Amino acid sequence: MTAREVRDGRQPRTVGGDRAYADGDDLVLKLDQMGIFAHFAARDDRPNALARVNHDDPGYAVSIRKRMRIEEIISFVKCISGLDQVKVRGHINVFGVGTMALIAYNFTRLAHLAV
Repeated sequence: MTAREVRDGRQPRTVGGDRAYADGDDLVLKLDQMGIFAHFAARDDRPNALARVNHDDPGYAVSIRKRMRIEEIISFVKCISGLDQVKVRGHINVFGVGTMALIAYNFTRLAHLAV
């Protein structure tokens, strides 16, 4: 995906991801060759993983905060909106239920901003 972004003329500076992306060092090496910092959360059982190299980068903390904001939305949609197990069938119905869950999330955000 990042290779396509670079090919299309956009040059991302960083790419963030969770621990699953830090399993193999080859992805970190490929991103480094493209001039992109890999901000992956490193696993505790791999102390020498290449994903730990960029943890001192000032943008790493920003990437972690952004990832947490995304995870907050996903957890709201799954837990509070009840979409951990979808109760409808079909693309259109699932899309509609997901859209309604995200609208509910936006309303809760707006309510907290208005206070």
